[in-house]
Amino acid sequence: MLDNQSAIAADTASGNGGNIKLLSSDLILMRRGSEISTSAGIANAPGNGGNINIDTNFLVAIPQENNDIKANSFGGRGGAININTQRVLG
Repeated sequence: MLDNQSAIAADTASGNGGNIKLLSSDLILMRRGSEISTSAGIANAPGNGGNINIDTNFLVAIPQENNDIKANSFGGRGGAININTQRVLG
């Protein structure tokens, strides 16, 4: 569970971003401004964003609470977000 602006992040200021892989046999719950993200590069050192892979039975991100899953880059390709689940709510 990610709650109250919790974050799982893989960020770098130069080069390519790191990857995030989350495995849960039950539930991943995101609440109150929580985030799963990768980010790579700055103006003088671009890089490709890392990938995010989520494998869980249920992914719940409360819609009114501003939760995010994002894979960004500066000057490169954004990372891929792959979600393998039976149900996404949010």
